[in-house]
Amino acid sequence: MADKCAGQELFIGIHDLPVEIYFGVVLGVPALAALILGIGALFRTAGLPNDDEPNAKNSAGG
Repeated sequence: MADKCAGQELFIGIHDLPVEIYFGVVLGVPALAALILGIGALFRTAGLPNDDEPNAKNSAGG
């Protein structure tokens, strides 16, 4: 047990946190941020005319 903790602290820099939780947070936070930014981009562009339809007022039919 002491060797596991020493190796974990040496290579990852954490002591009492399980490695699975550490990597879940490290990989999960950027994925969640990308998801939120992607949804935000969809909302920003919703209702705008498409580039291939220059005469269209908006995609909602107005």
